[in-house]
Amino acid sequence: IAAGLYMLIRNIQFNEHYTKNKNKYFDLVEDHIKKYSSSEKTCVWEFQEEAFCYSDYKFDFKIKWAAFNKFNVEEKTLIIEIKDNIIMRREMDESVGWRRNLFIRKNS
Repeated sequence: IAAGLYMLIRNIQFNEHYTKNKNKYFDLVEDHIKKYSSSEKTCVWEFQEEAFCYSDYKFDFKIKWAAFNKFNVEEKTLIIEIKDNIIMRREMDESVGWRRNLFIRKNS
């Protein structure tokens, strides 16, 4: 009985912890969406001769071409892989060319 009671209490604690962190995560995502939507600065991808440049409301960086491992085009998506395993994806929109930033994530 004691082991069952212990497991019940641990399960309740885990569920409370999970719910709290899930709500915090979704609040952060919602905040990010609001900031991105209300920002005047547009997302810009620049393919310059010496480097690749990216900027949006939160980030602004320039990466030299030597830092890239490889690239691939799958259907309408450009995938660029950097040596430290950061992957960038870009979707092709037929009306305006390479347009939508899908995500930037770090592979682990």
